[in-house]
Amino acid sequence: MIRCFEAVARMEEKARNWYEASVVYGIGSIEFVKMMVVDRCFIIELLCKVPEDPIEAMSWSKIATTRWSRIALFVDLLLLENQLPSFVLVELYGLIKDPTDGTDFAPKAFAKLIQVLRISRIGTENPSTIKDTDEIDHLLGLVHDNWLRSHQGIERHQEYMYERSRKPVEVERQSIRCAKELEEAGIKFIKVDRNQESNAMSLFDVNFTNGKMKIPTFVIDNNTERLFRNLIAYELFVQGSTYVIDYATLMENLVNTANDVQLLRLSGVIQNMLGDDAAVAQMLNKLLNNVTLSGDTFFYEEIFDDVKKHCAEPCNTWKAKLNHDYFSSPWTCIAFVAALLVFLTTIITFIFSFFKKN
Repeated sequence: MIRCFEAVARMEEKARNWYEASVVYGIGSIEFVKMMVVDRCFIIELLCKVPEDPIEAMSWSKIATTRWSRIALFVDLLLLENQLPSFVLVELYGLIKDPTDGTDFAPKAFAKLIQVLRISRIGTENPSTIKDTDEIDHLLGLVHDNWLRSHQGIERHQEYMYERSRKPVEVERQSIRCAKELEEAGIKFIKVDRNQESNAMSLFDVNFTNGKMKIPTFVIDNNTERLFRNLIAYELFVQGSTYVIDYATLMENLVNTANDVQLLRLSGVIQNMLGDDAAVAQMLNKLLNNVTLSGDTFFYEEIFDDVKKHCAEPCNTWKAKLNHDYFSSPWTCIAFVAALLVFLTTIITFIFSFFKKN
């Protein structure tokens, strides 16, 4: 513990510069160092050493004995206003970890965060590839910068943007119809998991081909709104990649009412842990409140273009209406075939009668 205090004391000035002067003003050197050591050691233990098994966790601390208490703690760690400089965490972790453990702090913390918070049912960046030497400012940045789109999805978007740049016509960011209206236009929603689509390695990898929109399952629970709001705030603050904002924009377009949520839920695209489709619709529709969409690129621009082209073809709507009205169930299909046979029989009988009279 003495080594921890000595290490943080050497970093005190750098750590103080991380905060607004008004926040640390009046806090003495010894008190500040003590606060940094105690808080950071608690976080390191929580992220790297507390077992998932409740019985084993009881030997560590009473506050970690239940899953809900650990989730509450982890959600608080990802609030934008609670971010702590990662260089202190990394330094202390190096002092208190098992000397035989060669794993860095960042991959362990990231793996625990995505596991406990159930951030994605689809794979994220492999935690073992994350290093403490990466440019990681804090835990929220760690999650954001490694909960990525797949390399295939990024390359596909870059190819589309390159082709678009060669066209003289300026393409504006578009909007698309909600899920229910897209279904009426013949578009099917299909959930994607790793077993079905090897290229879909991220929650953010959405594809649209041949009238089918393939979307990885989006798990929505009580922590989803807070997590996304903080990730969106982080993107607005750093002014870098905006893939979370882009994904929220896509979902906001697809979902207008509870009927849209129901359609996506029955398709397996949304897993509603809230139990109320209307609550999910309300949450998705207010995620981007007071957010100015001013990015130069939009990750789903190609999908929006293709969807609008699909909806502009009248034959797609006609086929969808035909399938819905006459082929949505075995009984309507049988009735349609029977009516068609009666119609054809009538035509054939008329033709034979006409030629017989002549």
